[in-house]
Amino acid sequence: VSAIFRPNQLFFKSYGGFYRKMLFCFDHIFVQNQASQQLLARVGCTSVTLAGDTRLDRVAQIAQQARPLPEIAAFKGNDPLLVVGSAWPDDMERLIPFLNRWAHPLKVLIAPHEINPAQIEIWRKQLRDSVLFTESASRRSEADKKQLPPNLKNPNVMFLDTVGMLAATYQYADFVYIGGAFGDGLHNILEPAAFGMPLFFGKPHYDKFQEAHDLLALGAATSVGTAHELEEVFVKVYQQLDERQRQAAICRAYIQHHLGATEKVLRAVREDFCI
Repeated sequence: VSAIFRPNQLFFKSYGGFYRKMLFCFDHIFVQNQASQQLLARVGCTSVTLAGDTRLDRVAQIAQQARPLPEIAAFKGNDPLLVVGSAWPDDMERLIPFLNRWAHPLKVLIAPHEINPAQIEIWRKQLRDSVLFTESASRRSEADKKQLPPNLKNPNVMFLDTVGMLAATYQYADFVYIGGAFGDGLHNILEPAAFGMPLFFGKPHYDKFQEAHDLLALGAATSVGTAHELEEVFVKVYQQLDERQRQAAICRAYIQHHLGATEKVLRAVREDFCI
């Protein structure tokens, strides 16, 4: 279900006969895109249905049911918010110089890929001011707040040092940077897309994700390689509200247009396998 295939995979190589046999072990394959369907047909695999990606149904549901996060709302205040989802060290190498140079009102919420206190502390030392979500003023009593240093009462950067909250934070975001594309592979960009906002991520490892290619082609996402590139493209959507709204609308429309894969799969399974 939600399979996606690429020409460079072993299934489609001249020496990939052993792997091609695996494809015929399946009673049926539901693919995300027409290119995958055509690749399978080329090797004689025809028990295939173009159904789309069931993940889009799930992220749309998450967006509709997102619980409020008053601590994040308080941190954001009246400033634009950049959420950094699943940040790896390679991403932070580009983000930290960009954030330290940024001179306009902006709050930044960083969700590391792994909650590693030692790594987070290294990043915090490289930033002008930051706070941990678990130590933020919005989570403290009034007495505790009075004891905080001034830069921690209203910091510009917060590290989300807890799990299970990232998807819900996107409802407060004005921009999102998604990590992973400099290393093992781009993380989930569909969740923020469902809320609607300009998307940024690194390169080159986003090629396995159809939604990344689609949103880049539609002009709602931007892939960057350096801190300078990130700053250059970010400033445009930061300063131009109409462009920000245009990209946000494209993201929401993309999600809505591709809904329904889950029902297609379930209907086919019920009909073909008499469930």
